[in-house]
Amino acid sequence: MNKHTKLQFRLDTLREKYGVVGASLAVLHNNQVEAVASGLLNLDTEVEATTDSLFQIGSISKVFTATLIMQLVDEGRLDLDQLVKTYLPSFHLADAEASGKITVRQLLCHTSGMEGDFFPEDNPFGASIAGFVDRCRLLPQLHPVGENFSYSNSGYSVAGRIVEVLTGLPWAVAITERILRPLEMQHSAADPSEVLRYRAAMGHVPDPQDPSIQRVAPRCYLPLSHAPAGSVLSMSAPDLLAFAKMHMNAPRNMGGKTILSEVSVAQMQQEQVSLPAHSPGGMTHWGLGWSLRKQGSLQTFGHYGATLGQFAYLNVLPEHGLVIALLTNSESSGLFNEIEKELMAELADIEMEKDPVPVNTAIDHQRYIGRYENIAGIATVFERDGELKIEAESKLMPSARVSENLQSIDKDCFSIISETDKPARNVHFMGAENNGVAQHIFSGCRLFRRVGE
Repeated sequence: MNKHTKLQFRLDTLREKYGVVGASLAVLHNNQVEAVASGLLNLDTEVEATTDSLFQIGSISKVFTATLIMQLVDEGRLDLDQLVKTYLPSFHLADAEASGKITVRQLLCHTSGMEGDFFPEDNPFGASIAGFVDRCRLLPQLHPVGENFSYSNSGYSVAGRIVEVLTGLPWAVAITERILRPLEMQHSAADPSEVLRYRAAMGHVPDPQDPSIQRVAPRCYLPLSHAPAGSVLSMSAPDLLAFAKMHMNAPRNMGGKTILSEVSVAQMQQEQVSLPAHSPGGMTHWGLGWSLRKQGSLQTFGHYGATLGQFAYLNVLPEHGLVIALLTNSESSGLFNEIEKELMAELADIEMEKDPVPVNTAIDHQRYIGRYENIAGIATVFERDGELKIEAESKLMPSARVSENLQSIDKDCFSIISETDKPARNVHFMGAENNGVAQHIFSGCRLFRRVGE
């Protein structure tokens, strides 16, 4: 069985195992590209997925926005450590003091303190990034500027507006003219109206009445005004690979052109902030746009993305000449975790770290019990029958409420254990040092602040 056939069989098998509707996988190893696709782009139309099909890449778009920002740094038109108000004088948050403290760098590494999951509906007379930034006047602070890390979609939409102001181009045009065309990414679209030119995926979500059944998502896109954060950019897996290769091999890309200086590429991959222990996906730090994973000799950079029923994964191992790009149109974390583990072992001789083992030590639950909140959700931590539990409720989807057990895996860190006893994600309690009471919880790369007992 040759490499291509083996990869195709692997994707077909795992896609069926995890019930993923459609998937496109591209792998770069030692300058050789293999691309395969499996399943359907749309359950209603039954159009098959192909390697040149477009999928939404969600928050991986943030790395494209960060790349535009760094191009402006290269051109001497922007300083990362200047205040956002230097470039957007009308920028205002609900907290006037915070508005005047946030720098461009803090937008890119998620330390601005802005509430991150602010998704107002688009203006019916025309979606615009400028309109979103203007509505940030209503946005409260989650934490003081620069004090913590909390993933912020809002911050990247503001960064996208800076790009528009300094280039004089709409964000979608800037992405197209300054990244997609120079890198010869011919199966990519930054403007939703251009997607009709291509074979494109539709997202799928579980049926509310029967979660085992997948249904076509009720909408094509998240609010378009969030484009710089990840609501519209679509491409094929091989095109995403070409973008990643530029960042791995800068200043050269597949066409021999330069779109970013070697200094800026390196800066994007440098640690800007450390993440709490046991963060999602093994991430340990954040750079300028990129998430970073540094575990012993293993060093990677990458990003994940999710929109309405579409999920994207990009992982780059520069020292091994390996890039893995997986695009799907239904929930697929299990598929990616398994295929990433297999490919890293086979092509880079790397064995992924195992999940932390639960510890059985006496724990003062009172340090953690309380109600925590951010703009998108509420988490209530309580004790029942001697067990610490968490109930999470989404404000974006009020019907999405779950109550699960917490099992200690490290100091002030717990795994959320589902009914099947399978660890799903971790919760890190912060600010409980010296036997104090936790002031924040960190989960899913988001910070929640304590609001009550």
